Amino acid sequence: MLEAIFIKSFLRISVVVLSIGLAFADVSSAGSMFPLEIEAVGNGSIEGGNEVKAREKATLDAVSKALLEYLSEGLGEKVVHEHSSRIRKSVLSRAENVVENFLVLSEYIGGDRLSVFLRVKFNKDLVEDLLRDSGVPLHGTGERNVY
Repeated sequence: MLEAIFIKSFLRISVVVLSIGLAFADVSSAGSMFPLEIEAVGNGSIEGGNEVKAREKATLDAVSKALLEYLSEGLGEKVVHEHSSRIRKSVLSRAENVVENFLVLSEYIGGDRLSVFLRVKFNKDLVEDLLRDSGVPLHGTGERNVY
């Protein structure tokens, strides 16, 4: 008898916990799915022995690649492709401005090339404002890529 009461109570609690979990999952999946951070590699050529300038070029290259990946994951590739000119004009041209912070994970110099591997965090609110102002829909088709 006591065992039956315990099982019924356990099942009721499980149903409540499951319902709450599903409700939160539904709410979180309804919004955009921009990742917290993106990792990317960038390259720059060393001209006249100037490694500092090459590092700046490599960092900007990595940030631009990271931003494109960030947008693809957040909006879906279809939306990014359909609105590429607006995105290029309104967001990609401001790549440096939407970076919240970045961390250099590694750097490599080989011949006349310098490569950096970065972990980049973007200012989601600023990115969304720029997208909204340019008329790009923030909610993609729901088709997400798994990497």
